[in-house]
Formats: sequence, C-alpha cells, structure tokens
Amino acid sequence: MEDNRRDDCNVKAFANYKPKPLNDAVKQFVTVFYTFKDRNDKFKIKYTGDLNKNSGTAYVYRIKNSHIHATFKTGTSPTEQISASWNKMDININNVYLLNAAGKGLCSRAIGYLIKVLLLESAKLNHFPYMGHVHVFTSNPCAAINCYAHGFMMNGFQPNSEEIRKFIEHYEKKKKEDTHVDFRFIKFISRSQMAKHQPNIKKRRIDNITTVQLKLKY
Repeated sequence: MEDNRRDDCNVKAFANYKPKPLNDAVKQFVTVFYTFKDRNDKFKIKYTGDLNKNSGTAYVYRIKNSHIHATFKTGTSPTEQISASWNKMDININNVYLLNAAGKGLCSRAIGYLIKVLLLESAKLNHFPYMGHVHVFTSNPCAAINCYAHGFMMNGFQPNSEEIRKFIEHYEKKKKEDTHVDFRFIKFISRSQMAKHQPNIKKRRIDNITTVQLKLKY
C-alpha cells in the first residue's frame, strides 16, 4: 500500500540512498596526556604522534611540586619547553628549559618520564627505538649531562664509554677556555629495545656493544 503522507524531511528516500565512500585520512595524529606522581611531584606529559610517519614528540606539559612549590608549564617557544622525540631507531632529547623549576632536582625525572612516554607510544606501533641522542650546549654541562644521562638510564639506556671519554676531554678543554660545552651524544643504547627492534639479531652482537655503568651525580 502506497504511503501518501507528506514527507517534508524526505526520510522515505532513505531506502534508495546510495552512500558515497568516505576518503581515508590524509594525515593521522594522536594526542594523549600522561600524568605521573613521583614523591611530592606530578609530571604531566603531552604526547603528539604522527601515525603516518611512525614518529612522535613528547613535551613536559606541567610539573607541580607540593613541597618546594616549584612549578613548570610549557610555553609556545622552544626556549620554554622540555621536549623529546622518537623515530624508528632513535630517541632524541630536543629542548630542555626548566625555567623557574631549574635547580630543584626535577630535571632527571622530567627527562625520564619524557622518554618513558616515547617508549610506550612507539611500542603501540610495534617500533622500538634503541639509540639515544642529545646535544649538550650549555655553560652548565655537569648538571646537563647528569640530567640527560640519568633520564636515559632510568629507561634502560646506557652511555657509551668512548663517548664519555671524549666528553670529559671536551669539557676540560672548554673549562680552560671558559666557553660553552658543545657536544653531541649519539650512542646511548638500550639492549632490551634493540632486541625487540631486531628480534633475530645474534646475541653476541648485542653483548659486544661497549657501554659503561656510570655513577653520575644527581
């Protein structure tokens, strides 16, 4: 029986509607926040990942300390940020500017949680970066390298003994010249990440990688 009632919304036409196919996304990004409570401190990390390129960047979005009242909130300028990124093989520490939270014993853990987030998010895409990079350019190199090294080591990365030797030589030279230290570390390595990245790698190749266990100043 024909339905002759009015159909102002044209819903009767649904039966003959042919949906147009939707296009795939040109770009796929994901943004998530992590909050870590550590003693009196809270570290809030913002992560933005590019699913098309298998890469991502993490920022320390905020640090709060209830005991010493140190606070940090990321800014829009790179000189107001603490950030690190990953690609298929590498973890890169990009910018470390703690601003008014500097000198409060927060740097190592801030870097540590940044790297932790990068490892968690890269693993979701079945990628396991295993090399760590950081460019140390500062007039306060001892604090900087201890912060970065501790952050890597908290996540299972170990420094390279030859790089450590070269850094010490570079530091002594720059100290005499009273100029900034300018040194790139490119050989922090995680054996566990490397084994996941290359599951068929021969064990002896991993064992032969030269690392050094350091007792660094906090």
